[in-house]
Amino acid sequence: MKVENDVVQEDKESSNPVVDNYLSAKKRERCYEARDRYFLCLDNVERRNGRQASYDGVDCIEEYRQYTNHCLSSWVRYFNQQRKIAQSKPRDFVPKQNK
Repeated sequence: MKVENDVVQEDKESSNPVVDNYLSAKKRERCYEARDRYFLCLDNVERRNGRQASYDGVDCIEEYRQYTNHCLSSWVRYFNQQRKIAQSKPRDFVPKQNK
């Protein structure tokens, strides 16, 4: 804790050791790599089988396990949601630029 101008300021470190563990640069990088391997596996399943791959780990069991072990559950939900949004847009979709 730091005191500046009679105001107590908390240090920026989280009080949750689980979250702190996932926020280091090395841990984030592992999460991103696991996510990318999992999504690549899902892409391969979809290409091979011609159907939408399941997000619950049925199609890519090992990759899913690594993905969920290396990433916070809130990140997994976010990444999955972003992938679904990206897949729903046409391939030639260009976002409108605000001026």
